[in-house]
Amino acid sequence: MRKIPALFAATALVATLSACTAAGPATIDGCTLAYDGGSTVDLVSATGALGAAPEVDFPTPLVTDGAQRATLVEGSGTRAVEGSQVAAEFTIYAGGAVVPLGGTSYDASSPTLIPADTENPVPTALICAQAGERFALTMSAAEAYGEGTLETSGIADDETLVFVFDVAAVYLGKADGVNQLPVDGMPTVVTAVDGTPGISVPSSAPPTELQIATIKLGGGATVAEGDQIVAHYSVWNWPAAGGEATASTSSWSEGTAATFTVSSDELPEGFLAAVTGANVGSQLLVVSPPAAEGEANSIMVIDVLGIVE
Repeated sequence: MRKIPALFAATALVATLSACTAAGPATIDGCTLAYDGGSTVDLVSATGALGAAPEVDFPTPLVTDGAQRATLVEGSGTRAVEGSQVAAEFTIYAGGAVVPLGGTSYDASSPTLIPADTENPVPTALICAQAGERFALTMSAAEAYGEGTLETSGIADDETLVFVFDVAAVYLGKADGVNQLPVDGMPTVVTAVDGTPGISVPSSAPPTELQIATIKLGGGATVAEGDQIVAHYSVWNWPAAGGEATASTSSWSEGTAATFTVSSDELPEGFLAAVTGANVGSQLLVVSPPAAEGEANSIMVIDVLGIVE
């Protein structure tokens, strides 16, 4: 059986697939779909419970004229926009046979997060998606992954791929809370348009005890111990005198947020203390003392994007 090795491996793709449809993209509730419907995607059907691998059917061979998207089951609630973190499961088929090529695990305990990202052709289809929605997407292998990318898997550039997505939830893409006053002695947080944080560290000595500050105060639900949350985070090491903070790790570098259980078994003390009681939409700044002698203080910036239900 032919397999697609990785769904979104070709992250450098910048093809503008919306130009492939004859009609302009549809607008729903003020949200403009990246891809319109079409006669090909309308031939795709999928049955079965949402969140479980569906029974998919379509006539073969299926040949698409550009990227096409069709809603199979209507959703409700917040629509995904550029940058939203979308919890979704999906299965991929080749247009020549109704046989799965790959997909996600459909494991509700470990949701798959996909950014609604117009830099990448397949996740672009998540724009305007809602929780509870199932939709079909058809596009050629070259449109989805780039020319020649799937040839080693035996899939020609002009072969149609069929994607069926089940959307479980739509989360924020970045903290959207109200800016708060800075705290003396704490680093200053600056945020790029896409939400990626940066910091400027004061020349004073680092604090000797755990310090937590709210940079943006969100207005969403309150995080409680035991919750599973969706969050973006970045970690730096406090610099030596006169130096600059060195980056340690960041979920922003991959573009996909992470999920955490709010528990001491999973989170370090500073992270746990910061997110417990925080509101969704908040951005939090944490400075933790060194874990061992000779190590630097750690600096964390956390965006609380949602609570998994």
